[in-house]
Amino acid sequence: MSVRTIIEYNRGDHHWDLGETSLEYMRQVSSAGRLLFAIEGGEGGAMDEWTFVSAGRWRIGEGLYVKFANAFGINWKAPDWETHLGLMVTLPGR
Repeated sequence: MSVRTIIEYNRGDHHWDLGETSLEYMRQVSSAGRLLFAIEGGEGGAMDEWTFVSAGRWRIGEGLYVKFANAFGINWKAPDWETHLGLMVTLPGR
């Protein structure tokens, strides 16, 4: 379980802004797979556009992963539904 928030400096207005905030739960379900559940939103300090996110990552080879995610809007200003599917490649570390 983790809480994450972003603080950013706005050069044009010369002040600090709050970015996206998230409450996340990640669980390793096998040696190859992980699941993530999160509630995120609140970009710019506004208490709107909150979404519930369910996501997963599955290792299909050495350094090769399939990633998928769904986001459902919790309040009226958030997008109704978003989905993502991707391929992630990681390079071996030194």
